[in-house]
Amino acid sequence: LSKMGEFMLRERPVSMRVRNPEKMDKIQGALMAQGITVEPGNIFPDVIKASGYDTLMSIKAFAEGELVVQDESSMIPAAAAGIKPGFRVLDICAAPGGKTIQAADILGGEGTIVARDISRSRARRIEENAARTGLTDIRIELRDALKYYEEDEGSYDVVLADLPCSGLGVIGRKPD
Repeated sequence: LSKMGEFMLRERPVSMRVRNPEKMDKIQGALMAQGITVEPGNIFPDVIKASGYDTLMSIKAFAEGELVVQDESSMIPAAAAGIKPGFRVLDICAAPGGKTIQAADILGGEGTIVARDISRSRARRIEENAARTGLTDIRIELRDALKYYEEDEGSYDVVLADLPCSGLGVIGRKPD
């Protein structure tokens, strides 16, 4: 048990998805010029692992919305869902919005993305990430994922549901 605790408390790089893979080399170079250590992702070619920085907002590419903090494991559902431009996508329990933004990036402005969460404070996190990335076509709603909404039936091509969002996959980044 102590080895597990040691592992979870060890500092690890933060996974970030490069929203436009064509800019990967440019972004990596800019991060290294800022003194940030950059490693490739393990699963997806558009992921970098960054360490050696002060705050996320001190990373210019993050502040400008070119990077989204997102573990590779949380990228799998949207990547596997078969989302295509023109689809209607519903992301329930969506905060902080990583999968929502990933889905919106896949849609490329052609389609609908609705992001839901149960609390105003959690919905604000989605709003902040959407604003930072410049995505204006995400509709954010306060709704309980445990309730049935008749108007949803047959309305979406894809429903993303990260349930239950236990946080166990990122517990090492949550020392509290």
